[in-house]
Amino acid sequence: MEMMEAFQRVALALAIGLLVGIERGWQEREMADGARAAGIRTFALIGLLGGLAGYLGPVVGPVVPSMLGVALTLTLIVFSYRAAEPQHDFSATSVVAGLVVFALGIVSVTSDMRLAAAGGVVTTVLLAARHSHVMVFLKP
Repeated sequence: MEMMEAFQRVALALAIGLLVGIERGWQEREMADGARAAGIRTFALIGLLGGLAGYLGPVVGPVVPSMLGVALTLTLIVFSYRAAEPQHDFSATSVVAGLVVFALGIVSVTSDMRLAAAGGVVTTVLLAARHSHVMVFLKP
């Protein structure tokens, strides 16, 4: 892969994280500082981490990207739990969204960029659907 293509692919991974992070930040904008487990910066970094993991995979093998994925999963679980504990409002959505962003970051570097971009848009729409009328068109 040429360097320019690698930059474009990693930038897409970052953009996917930013898109999802903007949505999560908007949904949780009323929460007190420190009460959110992940927002714009965190999801952008998760997307970037996924892109870098995808880029490193062919160079160092599957162990490093897998270890990054496990470390990310554990980190997201711990921080989501700590953020949810005071309100007893436990949800797996942010953890799952973080893992999806990580995976889409890998896909953006290792596979079809259009698939990764579409996955980012679909993820954002699904997350936005909880507090909006986005899913109205799916009702029978």
